[in-house]
Amino acid sequence: MSNEISLRDILQIWRKHKFLLIGFCIAGISIASFWIYVITTPKYEMSNQILVTQSESVKEGLQNPEIEAAIRLVNTYSVLIKSQRVLNDVNNALDNDYSYSELANKISVDNVENSQIINIRVLDDDPQKAALIVNEVANSFKEITSKVMKVDNINILSKAEVPKNPIPVTPNKSLVIFIGGIIALIVGLISTCAYELLNNKIKDEEDILNLLDIPVFGVVGNINNPNNG
Repeated sequence: MSNEISLRDILQIWRKHKFLLIGFCIAGISIASFWIYVITTPKYEMSNQILVTQSESVKEGLQNPEIEAAIRLVNTYSVLIKSQRVLNDVNNALDNDYSYSELANKISVDNVENSQIINIRVLDDDPQKAALIVNEVANSFKEITSKVMKVDNINILSKAEVPKNPIPVTPNKSLVIFIGGIIALIVGLISTCAYELLNNKIKDEEDILNLLDIPVFGVVGNINNPNNG
């Protein structure tokens, strides 16, 4: 008798336990849904854009060296946006509802490669607060930079506005539920295979046929003890 397990044997095991596998999927989807709708808090992202220019060169048209200088300023400004001075000013405008570290963790800054545009993004569980914070960051940054660096080369291209029906960016409900179902199914597939392969008990005629490779001609029924009535 061969101890090798073929793909056909594995498929038969899964077919035999198909209802159990469906139960695993339902359980995984249920757990993922509970985690999304009960445990986690949805996060909303609001953003705006800032354009950095070389003010004295705008009248004559920007040349390559001037554009490169503006791009270097973008990298500097990206750091300044999350500086303590700017965020403390933002916090003052927000009635000191946050600490510096709390605000810094909510804010992310990036720019399109080789461009003079800075994107400011804020992630918060309240879309209204996210929009308020990101707009205050842009305003405070523009005002403070103009005073400190004595330049006027920052223009706010767009301000964050909350849509009528804001959609959270995290968690991705459909993706989380799908992953929950897939993980549960994989666990079920592995568990059923392990159970069948490690279980040496003979349960029915099919097990005898598979184990001994001989046909079954008859089955002895339960014999009742006459002393037990």
